[in-house]
Amino acid sequence: QPSWELFFAENRRWFSENRDPDARARRLRDLVTGALDQLVTVQDRVFAMRYLAGLPGGGAALSEAHVALVLKAVGAERAANEFVAEAVDLLVPAAGSAAAEGLIDALADKIGPGSQALLVRLCESLPEDEVLRLGGDDRWKVRRAAVGALAASPSPGASAVLAERLKDGEVMVRVAAAEVLARRKDPAVQPALGEMLAPGMPMEVRGTAAYACGLLGTREARDALRGPLFEDPSAEVKIRAIQGIEEGGDPESVPLLLETLDKVSDRIVRAAATTAIVRLETPELVEKLIERLQLTDALDPERVALVNVLARFRSDRPRTVLQA
Repeated sequence: QPSWELFFAENRRWFSENRDPDARARRLRDLVTGALDQLVTVQDRVFAMRYLAGLPGGGAALSEAHVALVLKAVGAERAANEFVAEAVDLLVPAAGSAAAEGLIDALADKIGPGSQALLVRLCESLPEDEVLRLGGDDRWKVRRAAVGALAASPSPGASAVLAERLKDGEVMVRVAAAEVLARRKDPAVQPALGEMLAPGMPMEVRGTAAYACGLLGTREARDALRGPLFEDPSAEVKIRAIQGIEEGGDPESVPLLLETLDKVSDRIVRAAATTAIVRLETPELVEKLIERLQLTDALDPERVALVNVLARFRSDRPRTVLQA
């Protein structure tokens, strides 16, 4: 039997003698929260959180003492696992800012791929003035989460924090701020992106910077993309650059994608570039590519790339030209 069931076995007599629904619910809340430190597996703790959520009143019925016990149990976990996510689901809607700040403190040093997403979610549940304060926190994971939570805010305070985080001492915070500012099409981010594209930077940093340049879509950003696309040894960095161009929707970047088809041999990169061009299809782009096709001869490598791209467009005009 799961350990929580053994724990409740001692209380069967009480429950057999007490039928008041509110009293039973209070007793169950006390038992479940008190048992969190004694439950052996993550699965048991997840079940306990779901049980608490299903009691009358759900998380809203938890007292400050209950919340404190859940936060203590979360703090004891090494990683941001399923139990931690269940605790966030239960506490944040009910206990508000106090629980969110407690969970942020508990999550700031946790490992696991889900920790950052949970931190961003917790920051998003706070009033903006609190998030702005967390933008200057001494823990870099919290600063990065605050940057993510401010992504949709148009306020001058949010813009100031994002600009400040471009100079953060932790490169992952700078990368997060750069991506948010690139999505806002803020050209002031370009110098920071140039630094992040340096060969000595980790691949993840170079990839995100290349993606942000693609999103930005300025002339300077397009010039900066030549390094990731044609000089960086990592196919992943090239693909991230192409993804940024595709999501940014900049038709002026299509020549870079065509050049990628001409110069890069990696099949996955070439496929990504072709897909991006096709998704950027406009009547003007189709005519430009047809014009380029007509200027090439049969031995020109660009001709093959242009034919492959035009054949995938949805409109009838490219097919008519190719058939001719």
